Amino acid sequence: MVLHFQALDDVSQRRACRIIEADRTSMRYQSRRDDDADLRDKLRALAQERHRFGYRRLHILLCRDGMIIYRKKTQRLDREEGLTVRRRKGRKRAVGTTILDDCSRYTVRQKLCTTMRAEDVPDTFELALEASGYGHVHVLHKRRLLSNNGSSYVASELADKNMKHVRSALFHPQTRSKIKRWHQILKNRIPLEHYYRLGRLETQVEAFVEYYNHQRHRESLKSVTPAHVYFGSTESIIKQRAGFKRKKIEQRRLHHRKIAAYYQPTNGIKYSPVLQRDMSAII
Repeated sequence: MVLHFQALDDVSQRRACRIIEADRTSMRYQSRRDDDADLRDKLRALAQERHRFGYRRLHILLCRDGMIIYRKKTQRLDREEGLTVRRRKGRKRAVGTTILDDCSRYTVRQKLCTTMRAEDVPDTFELALEASGYGHVHVLHKRRLLSNNGSSYVASELADKNMKHVRSALFHPQTRSKIKRWHQILKNRIPLEHYYRLGRLETQVEAFVEYYNHQRHRESLKSVTPAHVYFGSTESIIKQRAGFKRKKIEQRRLHHRKIAAYYQPTNGIKYSPVLQRDMSAII
């Protein structure tokens, strides 16, 4: 307002402030706030690593690193650096169908497409059956499919498949908690940006599926990967770990016995050279 009056009437700052009854000190004030360069660099690095974290979760990470900072300041720096989590706009998106094994959490098949029609789900399901080798083995139990109540899953295209189709309960997301967790991890791993080519996004998703199946150890699966459970190698890995643990315990026990035998007096009082030196120093 003051600058507007100065430019409009070609008056001084003093007179413009007098006209609008404003204090001249508010116009001459210069902030003495520190730029916080180190803190901004740390905040940008954390936001680059955790794409879906807001300022609250970033504030927790900063406090864990030993930085003493108020939450409001973290929010201000996050806003100034433009690190706010971007909301996805209403553009053409790539949607996909994921077939996840309920027991092992192994991603059997994942397919990306530009539409979610009723024909896309049976195609993905057939690819999953082919990848799992279902037609080459004898299965005792009838195959079952758990899905949501979307229009592409309630269509008649899935009715002619030789399987039992179970749909999740309405307003009960815990029924499909495993696949929801899968998508949450997917969003945290893949960079939050626009992929203008479907091939680039497919490459990122394939890399994530490889990481999720063969590198991500899950504590609920006895700290093994979903691939170990899916292909039946969990017991051998657990036995191998137990052997390593037993061997390490034996080594520690043997080392302890050697130390105890070295310091134990036999045929009179006998001490180690180090202990004799300490006793002579005391005397």
